[in-house]
Amino acid sequence: MGPDLSAIGKSRSVDHLRQSILDPNADVRQRYWVVTITDAGGKTVDGFLMNEDTYTIQFIDAAGRLNSLDKGGLKSFKIDRVSKMPSYKDKLSNDDVNALVAYLSSLRPAGGAQ
Repeated sequence: MGPDLSAIGKSRSVDHLRQSILDPNADVRQRYWVVTITDAGGKTVDGFLMNEDTYTIQFIDAAGRLNSLDKGGLKSFKIDRVSKMPSYKDKLSNDDVNALVAYLSSLRPAGGAQ
């Protein structure tokens, strides 16, 4: 699970794309914060945080379902503000990073809308 990249070149700068590839934890939007929840019965589930208030927590699970749980009924929950995407800093050459950034920045909406 992650963001739709089909038109990412329209909404993100070249610098942002490069940073996202090399240091994905530098700017993790709340929509991609990972929540780990353990219910009263001991079952643990992970998902992406959608909302949290004093009494409830809402998240999207791996199947894409929206869940809303009462915090009072949970054994524990933890929110990690880190990306699930790995860093490619030491995995791709500078040329490969440049090529990937160029490709991603070329992705624009269909129909010529820029």
